[in-house]
Amino acid sequence: MSLIDHKIYFIDDDTTFLDTFSSILHDEGYEVETYTDGRIAIENIKSLDSLPIVITDINMPSLGGLEILKQIREINELIPVIMITGQVDSDAFMEAINNHASYLLMKPFDIDQLIMFLRKAADRISLIIENQRLLTDLSEKNMRLKRYSMLFKNIFDSLNLGVVLLNSDYHVLYFNLECENIFDCLEEDVLKENFLDSHILPKFISDKIRKNITLPTYFFKYRDSHNNHFLVYSLKLDISKESFYLITFENLTRMHELESELTKNAEFIQIGKFSAMIAHEIRNPLTGMKTLCNYIEMNESIDNNEIKEIVTDFNREINRMHSLTDNILKASKNYDDVLIFGSTNVVEKLTGMKRILSGMTKDNIEIDYILSESSDIQSLTAAISPDLFDQIIKNVFKNACETIEESKLTDGKIILKISKTNIKNRNYCIIEIIDNGTGFQKFPDFDTETLYTTKKDGIGFGLTICRKILASSEGYIKFSNNRRGATVRIEIPEFDGKD
Repeated sequence: MSLIDHKIYFIDDDTTFLDTFSSILHDEGYEVETYTDGRIAIENIKSLDSLPIVITDINMPSLGGLEILKQIREINELIPVIMITGQVDSDAFMEAINNHASYLLMKPFDIDQLIMFLRKAADRISLIIENQRLLTDLSEKNMRLKRYSMLFKNIFDSLNLGVVLLNSDYHVLYFNLECENIFDCLEEDVLKENFLDSHILPKFISDKIRKNITLPTYFFKYRDSHNNHFLVYSLKLDISKESFYLITFENLTRMHELESELTKNAEFIQIGKFSAMIAHEIRNPLTGMKTLCNYIEMNESIDNNEIKEIVTDFNREINRMHSLTDNILKASKNYDDVLIFGSTNVVEKLTGMKRILSGMTKDNIEIDYILSESSDIQSLTAAISPDLFDQIIKNVFKNACETIEESKLTDGKIILKISKTNIKNRNYCIIEIIDNGTGFQKFPDFDTETLYTTKKDGIGFGLTICRKILASSEGYIKFSNNRRGATVRIEIPEFDGKD
């Protein structure tokens, strides 16, 4: 910023001297305002937004230069003031210096000497303005840094993860809320302490961290005195040639408990859907029975044949409700506590079910049976009661039919493949139900999904029953996709002739 950018206020009661020097400065391109009365100059300076440069004589009748200097310092102590005088007065000079006059000039003086002082004053103003800009900049950056720091603090404090940030000397820079919970202390208790020498950290943990902290990453597990398992993860951060260390403590025991709680919540949602389905299914037969009752009540002339038909309809609706409630009880109980298992000849049973299974399919679905070439396949006997075997096959077969119908195939096909195998020194009957439908979009995980369904709007009721039955007989149900469609593999232990 040049001298020309600053307005000059020239105050002197000698009008000839004032006009001469102001004219020279104007000719040099500077903006100069002249005043013979310092009081008017002071009022105008008060209204300025920028910093001017003031030149004032010390000895003036109306308002002396020393008083002008004092009033300017009250307005703004950064305004440069050049004092000029034609008299040697050491007391006046000392007072000017004490009130922070920028420069002193003795009359007569050379114009070049005045311009030199003016340039120095201009440079000083430029430096002041630049410093103010930098301070404002720094203040804004500090505010942003504080906001970011608060943001990161809020993020880290919301984590179910203990977070500690250390500098290169292992002193604590940040200690989040979860760490306060884990180590039972406040952040201010450990802030700026050497974390690895801190009393809150067990020695075997600090030794492990100290030994490996300079590695880019490092992790280990430990168990605390409350039998909680923790995963400790250390990350080295090199920023601007300085090293920092981020250490996290994850409570694996609590995470497992939270996951279990989330699983339970998911089960409650499924139970809600399941309850809605039950209400819907029970309402249908009740509506049917109510309609029949209304018909009897409103018709006095009903013959015996019509009564028989109504009774038959009643029985059908009652049987529907009985079947539904029976299935609900089976799904909600542990099968190995309430059921006695028998044995089922697999080939004989599936042969006997052909008519029933054919009735479950539509005209566009073909059923095929494949038996293994084993010589004893005809006598293959599963360690499960015929009723439960029947229920498993019907449920899985129905799923296969519905999958084919959803895929809108005109040449649907279901294959029932029967074989046997040995798994871990135990013989198993294998029934594979293979369809050419859409296949599984995802495979069931009964550890996390209590109710699993292959259908878009299903609730997983049938497959839940199948899994419970098989689990209670030490059998398994497995799912896979084949080249075109899906395969459900049912594994049931072979009956060994013992009770």
